[in-house]
Amino acid sequence: MSYTDKFSTNSQPYLIAELGINHNGKMPIAKKMIDEAKKNGADCVKFQHFYADELISIFAKKAPYQAKNKEFTNLSQQQIIKNCELGLSNLKKLKLYCLKRKIDFLCTPFDLKSLQDLKKMGEKKIKVSSCNFNNKIFLEESINFGFELLLSTGMADKKEVEEIVNFLKKKKSKFLIFQCTSEYPATNEMANMKVLNYYKKFNVPLGYSDHTKGNISAIGSIFLGCKVVEKHFTLDKKMSGIDQKASIDANELYYLKNDLVKAWKCLGKSEKKINNRIMKNRLIMCKSLIAKKTIKKNEKLTYENMCFKRPGNGIPSKYFKKYLGRKVKKKINSDRLIFERDLI
Repeated sequence: MSYTDKFSTNSQPYLIAELGINHNGKMPIAKKMIDEAKKNGADCVKFQHFYADELISIFAKKAPYQAKNKEFTNLSQQQIIKNCELGLSNLKKLKLYCLKRKIDFLCTPFDLKSLQDLKKMGEKKIKVSSCNFNNKIFLEESINFGFELLLSTGMADKKEVEEIVNFLKKKKSKFLIFQCTSEYPATNEMANMKVLNYYKKFNVPLGYSDHTKGNISAIGSIFLGCKVVEKHFTLDKKMSGIDQKASIDANELYYLKNDLVKAWKCLGKSEKKINNRIMKNRLIMCKSLIAKKTIKKNEKLTYENMCFKRPGNGIPSKYFKKYLGRKVKKKINSDRLIFERDLI
């Protein structure tokens, strides 16, 4: 089943642990991250596949969040990213390891060469990074390869989102669209969750790539229609690397998964029904027509002798005016329920 088909149903939230480059290019760390992600509730682990030489010019400056990390003061952006390359051979091994550990494997290709690698690996879906969101050559090649796209919009404005969604629909591509704020970490004020209401017009499954601290925005995304949540994951925030501090650890991942499932359960259904437990409370707590004082036989019901009080297992209070003027068959004592069988 494709992601677009799967997330068109009322399935539980799907949690992607974005391992990214937090493994620092080391296989033992990558495998341990898979183990911890599986153990703590992730449905999927996502890697990044790239060739730094294909992705970044040697003259490219570091992003502000990269430049803040004093550990890499003397390294260029290309050098930082190159040190985290896994390579195709290792990526294949990690995919097999995910299969063994029974957790879904997903990958973000960043350049055309890595895109071709994922095709050779037999991948059916890819995550498209915000930096490739409006790269039509990259997207067209992805579509030609038959990939289903999980599309992040972190660096796009409204006009670009409209343009790319129309482009993908004309190409008959299967895709999900993710709200994202491309800052690491992002503040809650930057999350801009209401844009998800706008994205609903595209009639495709929605996701949320969360770069904020804590779980608030991720949980909120469920109430705004998101089926998929992605969060950067690390074994230890104190590890070497530019993304570690903007990631959650195993304990936080566990609580995020639990919170997402609880949020999903809160959604219920679009219909409004009263279940048996609520009905029991309703019969006790709602109000019925009651004799305000003793009502004599053949006396009419009036404002003076009728009121409404708990319990709710008599004539509902909403019918108060309808019963004004009706005569009673027999005496009804004060504070007793008035039933239809008591009336003429």
